[in-house]
This record gives sequence, structure tokens and C-alpha cells, in this order.
Amino acid sequence: AHPACSSSPVDFVERAVMAQKALKPVLEGQRLKARKRDVKDKFDATVFRETLLPALAASEYDEALKFLEKGEIIVDGQVEALDYRTYADALFDILICGGTLAPGGIITASEDGSKNPFAALEMESDHESQKRAAEVVRALVRRYKYLQVSVEESYTKILKFLTGFREDNVLKLAQSTAFMLAMNLISTKPLANMFELHKMVENGVVLKFVTTLFKTWLQVRSIQQVGAALQKGRLENSLQDFFPPSRRGLDDVIGHFRETPGLGNLAKWYIAQQTAGVKLQLSADVTKKLSEGASQDEMIDMVREVQIENKIPESHIARLLWTALMNAVEWNKKPEIVIEQALRHVKANLRLISRFTKSDRAQVVLMITMQEHAYQNQTFLKIFSRLCLLFYKADAVGEDAIVEWYHKAHSQQGKSAFLQEMKPFADWLASAEVEDETDSNA
Repeated sequence: AHPACSSSPVDFVERAVMAQKALKPVLEGQRLKARKRDVKDKFDATVFRETLLPALAASEYDEALKFLEKGEIIVDGQVEALDYRTYADALFDILICGGTLAPGGIITASEDGSKNPFAALEMESDHESQKRAAEVVRALVRRYKYLQVSVEESYTKILKFLTGFREDNVLKLAQSTAFMLAMNLISTKPLANMFELHKMVENGVVLKFVTTLFKTWLQVRSIQQVGAALQKGRLENSLQDFFPPSRRGLDDVIGHFRETPGLGNLAKWYIAQQTAGVKLQLSADVTKKLSEGASQDEMIDMVREVQIENKIPESHIARLLWTALMNAVEWNKKPEIVIEQALRHVKANLRLISRFTKSDRAQVVLMITMQEHAYQNQTFLKIFSRLCLLFYKADAVGEDAIVEWYHKAHSQQGKSAFLQEMKPFADWLASAEVEDETDSNA
């Protein structure tokens, strides 16, 4: 019998379907596309390294930069494109470390011993040299936009090998990372991933790294720009996690930043981040106590305790107290009644305010806060000078603070109206000072 006769109906149908697939027509001249995973790379990473490193080692800085941007090399008389997309990982190893990176942080040079002399770890550790190394990466990313993601991925990978690098290379890598952050070539994600490097955190390697990183970053960017980047990456409340577990207290972190040259502003910024929630809660608590009719002594003790525990600057306390004071009253809709309410309410709480405005800075901040509040609540503009006079008589605001506010420290909000309102007061202070000088010279 014919073999097909012994087959089941199911086998027959399957063979028919397969035959149809095999006989699918193809137009003459059509080129079949292989799947990407079936295409073999023309070179491997080793060949890429052996092609690139000797060329970089034989070049001057400007020549190397042009060569990398062009992305072509002559091999056996033929011009070939350097496949940056396929070998992005090896490319950034070479640009950052000088050679390709092997497990354990071993940097592999080419067979002839060549390394990239313009890599971050091969350049000197001075500021200008590390900036030049970073500019090579920036030029390449600007030319080949698709490399942007690979830069961040490469730094994330390389930072895992800190313990495999010499100490001087760890510091160079910190400088390089800082320049990448400053140039907006990477986000703070590689830094956040360092929290998972538990052993390196515990032995202090990560802390040394980020200390150098922040010093370099703050040399080229303001604390506002650095702070914004940290906030964008949600790291503003996590800087203590770069420290060994035994040194994560507020005093430890602030002390380290204060004692490190160049990181004083970072210490102030970190304190502000840590105390933001505390200040909001304190303001709400003061508002509640005022509404309940608590005594001035009770509120002073409460505020003082929170201030000391959280190291909140007096100027910050002055600002939040005014806000709490204004939120504690249900203001009447009639302006003339609001004026009476405000004057009576402020008089009743002068001792509380004056307890936390001992410094000129706190006094100026209080006036600015009052101005900004009055700008939003125009009825208070009419009595701004009267409120300042109340504070002046209670020694909550001094002459120096008023003069500083009037001449240069005032807010731009409603500037003309407030200066006009305060002019008689400022003139009176000036004339009183002249009289005092005349009496002393008599």
C-alpha cells in the first residue's frame, strides 16, 4: 500500500498545511530579511577594542575627538564605520576606564598594551583634566543621540566595581560622574543604585566616592541646581544612606558635610530638606495651640523644644510663626474689622514672636514674610507699618533690620506700595539716628 494510505486524516491535513507554507510564492528579486537575532555580528567586542584603542593611543586630544565624532576608521585600505550602537557598552568602558572592563573591575588594554589616554581614569585627577575627559563623552553623545541611554547604563555598571579600582581611580571616577551630572548626560539613577552596594556602603567606599562627587559637582553647579537634580531623583531625604549604618544620624551627616571643604552649602540644603516636614507640622501645632488659647509660655516651650531637636534656624521659625499666627484666626469679611482683629491678635502674641527674632536675619525674614502675606491679603497692606511699629516697640524687629528691609532686602511683590507705606517710618528712623549723632557730638 502507498505510505499515505496508512496515515491518519490528521497527518494528512498537517502535511497539506506544511506544503502550503513551503510553496508560498516569492516575487522575483525579493530579498528575504533575516530576524535580528539570527544576524551574526561582523565583529565582537574584542575586535572593537583592538580597532579603537591603538588609534586613540596614537592621537592627540583634538585628533581623537574628531576621530570619535566621525565614527570611521580605515582597515586594510577600506573605510569602515565604528559600530557604536552595537558596542556602546565597550565604547563607554574605553571612554571612562581606558579599556574594556572585565569582572572584578579589571581594565583590559589592547593586545599591544594601548589604553585610551583621554579616559577619565587615565587622565590626571585635576579639575581641568577630568573636564576634558567628560567633554569627549559629551561630544559623542551630542553627535550620536542614541548613546544617551548607554552613558547612564555604563556608569551604573562601572560604579559596581569600585572596590576593584585603585583609590585614585575611585576619586577620578567620582569626578567623572559629577561632570556627567553637571552636563545633564546622566540622571541621579546611578547614585541611587549605589544604595544596593551594601558592603561598599558599610566599609565607607561609597561615602568617599560621593564626597568627592559632591565637591566636584558643586564646583561647576550651584546648590540650587544640585538640589533640584537630587529632588528630581527623589534623593533629597536619602543622602544619609550613602553613609555606613553606624553614621547615619542627623549630626553625623551634617557634621561630615560641614567639615568637608566645599560642602557647607550641601549641609544647609540637607538640613532644610530634613526639617521641611517638621516645620509644617510645627506650624500646624502652633496654629492649633493659638486657636485653643494656649499661653505664650506654653507655646514658646513647645517651639523651642522642636527647634533645638531638629536644629531649625531662627529665621525659619520666624517665618512659620507668622504663617501660624495668620492661620489661627477666622478673619471677618469687612476690612475695617479685619484691621482691628489683626492688631489685637498680633499684640497678644508679641512675646512669642519676639522670642524667636533675636537675630537680624530672623527679623528681616519676618518682615519679608509679612510683606508677602499682605500682598496676598491687601487689607494688611494698610496696616503694614503699624504692625512693624508694634514689633519695633516690642524689640521683635530692630532698626537695622527695618533699614535693611527698606533699602535692599524687601520682596519684589508689591514693592512700590510697601515702600511708600513704610517711607514715613524709615524717614523717622533716619532722623532719629541723626539726632542721636548730634547729641553725642555736642
